Amino acid sequence: MVHDQYLVLTCLFCGPIMSLKPTALIFVLAQIAFLAFGSLELRGQTDNKPAPDKSVVYKTIGDVELKLDVFLPVDHDPSSEAPAVVFFFGGGWNTGSTAQFYEQSKLLNQYGVVTFCADYRVRSRHRTSPFECVKDGKSAIRWVRENAKELGVNPGQIVASGGSAGGHVAVCTGLIEGLDEAGEATTVSSVPNAMVLFNPVLDTTDKGFGEQRFEEKDRTTISPCHQIREDIVPTLLFHGTGDKTVPFENAERFTRLMKEADNRCELVSFAGAGHGFFNGKLFRPKLEDDKHFQATMKSFVEFLQSLEYIPAPAEDSQASSFRKPNIIVIYTDDQGYGDVSALNPDSKFQTPNMDQIALEGVSFTNGHSADSICTPSRYALLTGRYPWRTQMKRSVLGAEAKCLISDGRMTLASMLKSRGYHTAMVGKWHLGMDFPGKPGSRDWSQPVLDMPLDKGFDYYYGIPASLNYGILAWFEGRHAEVPPTQFSNKKPNARHSDYRIMPPYDQTPEETAEKLNRRGFEIASDFVDNQCLTRFTDKALAWMETKVADAKAGKPFFLYLPYTSPHFPVCPLPEFHGQGDCGAYGEFLIETDYHIGRVLRFLKEQGIDDDTLVVFTSDNGPERPWKEHLEEFGHDSRGGFREGKRSVYEGGHRVPFLIRWPNGIESPGRSWAAPVGQVDLLATFAEIVDVKLPADAGEDSQSFASVLLDKDADHQRVPLIALGNYGGDTRYSIIDGQWKLILPSKTTDRTELYDLAQDKAEKKNLQEQHSQRVTTLTNQLNQIIVSGRSTPGPPQSNDTGHWRDLTWLTETQYNELRQQHADQ
Repeated sequence: MVHDQYLVLTCLFCGPIMSLKPTALIFVLAQIAFLAFGSLELRGQTDNKPAPDKSVVYKTIGDVELKLDVFLPVDHDPSSEAPAVVFFFGGGWNTGSTAQFYEQSKLLNQYGVVTFCADYRVRSRHRTSPFECVKDGKSAIRWVRENAKELGVNPGQIVASGGSAGGHVAVCTGLIEGLDEAGEATTVSSVPNAMVLFNPVLDTTDKGFGEQRFEEKDRTTISPCHQIREDIVPTLLFHGTGDKTVPFENAERFTRLMKEADNRCELVSFAGAGHGFFNGKLFRPKLEDDKHFQATMKSFVEFLQSLEYIPAPAEDSQASSFRKPNIIVIYTDDQGYGDVSALNPDSKFQTPNMDQIALEGVSFTNGHSADSICTPSRYALLTGRYPWRTQMKRSVLGAEAKCLISDGRMTLASMLKSRGYHTAMVGKWHLGMDFPGKPGSRDWSQPVLDMPLDKGFDYYYGIPASLNYGILAWFEGRHAEVPPTQFSNKKPNARHSDYRIMPPYDQTPEETAEKLNRRGFEIASDFVDNQCLTRFTDKALAWMETKVADAKAGKPFFLYLPYTSPHFPVCPLPEFHGQGDCGAYGEFLIETDYHIGRVLRFLKEQGIDDDTLVVFTSDNGPERPWKEHLEEFGHDSRGGFREGKRSVYEGGHRVPFLIRWPNGIESPGRSWAAPVGQVDLLATFAEIVDVKLPADAGEDSQSFASVLLDKDADHQRVPLIALGNYGGDTRYSIIDGQWKLILPSKTTDRTELYDLAQDKAEKKNLQEQHSQRVTTLTNQLNQIIVSGRSTPGPPQSNDTGHWRDLTWLTETQYNELRQQHADQ
């Protein structure tokens, strides 16, 4: 019988819907299919389906009664003033069910929020247009406010929410003036106090969704992007970058316009996610997982906490006596331990600003990157997870690749953003981006996806990867002001044994191939390699300047500033030529130090120096010309450690690691000689800002906040893993206190054990003298690998099973150890 009803409904609308655009047609047919089959599936699961506590009529139009399904917190006190959320279902203004937001409603009840799922008139049931949908949305908000006292609701804390066309209804309650139902008490405001929107319809013209529903004269009347003005209520917006129904660029444009009008609007993007990605499994039982539902609701709760509608988590950590600091992470590229004059008394050039961070903070003299090359080290720094747990076991990404940081994984930026931080990244990314089109058929008017703005950062300016990987342009947000439509390749460098990336550029890749015998990579006409440091610092300072007032008022900022130096090309600006006694390489680091000084001076001049935590470190050890610099100038970039970039030995991953925080660090000017890792920054910052990391975040991150806060701290790190990444071969090492074990690999069957306290240059292999220690450390490494984490907590999964670089551990042994953890 139910199927017959929907068959009739489909036939009735067959003519009208076949006139729709293809994307709109697919969407409407999907909605009809859901009503015919998806709702039946839910009926078969009544034990799991949330049910409202009651339903109330909020509006009567003729013989149509529109109801609100009401969900109440446990033990809700009708005399209280709880925050309220009114949800509007999606369905293209044509169909839909209030059940879509039942699951979200029950979750919010746990935080003391009263929730309402509003029915409203739609075309399939009431022969209405989107204008009536908006009228009903405004009536629902007005009714909740009118009856707030009886409902136990705070009339000043009403949030409008919804998805797709329901998101359009919700946002229109906050933007559209007029369209009030005749006879209603317009002295009671129908405008919500905040909005939370799930891939809403934001444009009803040909650039958005639904234009066929409107006459040409009406297409902007209730189009949110065309109705933005000052004093719109705070808004949180979720959108999938892969949405084929409601274009993601609409969400970007809406957010930009809101901010330009000085309204609070936060866009949380989900890379690759399509329309309706936010639904829970109780509404869509066939979903493989509900990670997007969990992520959106987590952000929803944090948004309500930021508005002080619901309490924030209690602050009970050691760091709670401190005001949350601004945080800046300055990350250089291929800078060795010996390239900071405060760490190397024999340095052939001076770095006074890096030295200032050391002399006024803590020098971690046993600080490590997670890998000895670029991409994996950056992954570990931002996620608190070892990079070899991902699909990528060796080498680095190109400029264009699927981002190594998966959707939903916590990063430094997303974690700090959840605590109210402004977040920005300025500089070199090198973790993968999704560019529009393919080489030779780009559409640079389209946005770049799967990039920093999708991983927790509010603002991005920079380049995709190292300069030798191409797609070089000055990207700001998801677009380059001057797109990379020309072509170039490496050119000779007259001042160093590497190359330059500088004009003139070619119009086609074939021109470049003819000149250089190499296919050209994509580049913008205004790109010049030696402008990176200046541009990055300029943009970083400009962004911070817009956040100073907020920082002083208690809303801090996080800036990730990964420079491109001293990575190839070594190209110091002319004003630095002749400085220091290490040729162009020394000049380049002197220039880098100069820009770090600009950042430090800015903090001082703006009066936020004391409340800003600055981390300075490098992604790995020095590039191969360290040998030339040692021979020609007597400068040891390694700082006396063995080898450099790509090596499993200390010179490959023991790097400068300096932290300065005037109001936080006890007894500044000291050093810490025990091991710490860049992978530890996530847990360290989390402790400082009072975030409890979930089990599936920061699996290898161990906080060393105590070392900053207490000069007598007794911090002991769990064993630390570091890699030698030679491209075709990867070697694993484990560091436990003073001992370091290096495991065999594809190209060598040697096992090496070093006492780093006595032998920092790793010259004396002690594995024969300490065979039991070799066994112990090997077992520890195996446990860390198979358990998916190195810190305490429930076991987690690596992204793959056994891999070939684990030459000392067979696949059978790996699986047996995994099973042991599963059985515990």
